[in-house]
Amino acid sequence: MLPWWTDHERTVAEWALVNAADARTFDRIDRRLKELARYLQPFFLEAPPDVHARGWARIKEGRRVYGRVKKIRGDEITDLVEFLTGSLG
Repeated sequence: MLPWWTDHERTVAEWALVNAADARTFDRIDRRLKELARYLQPFFLEAPPDVHARGWARIKEGRRVYGRVKKIRGDEITDLVEFLTGSLG
């Protein structure tokens, strides 16, 4: 069983003792997920969009969601879709 410390560098160092390639992969993926978390975290801290809203309420919901995703660009979109729909393997 591999340890997973709150200190990222310590975790990578521990993993490298077992398998250097796995440690590098963990390091890369963990850092990327933390970068992407800035887009996902707000969704977990507020009510989900009301997909049944009508009229002005629907426009308001659309603007709120758009405000959360409008800054996502290029590779970040690809990585988010891959993360949300892909295998952890």
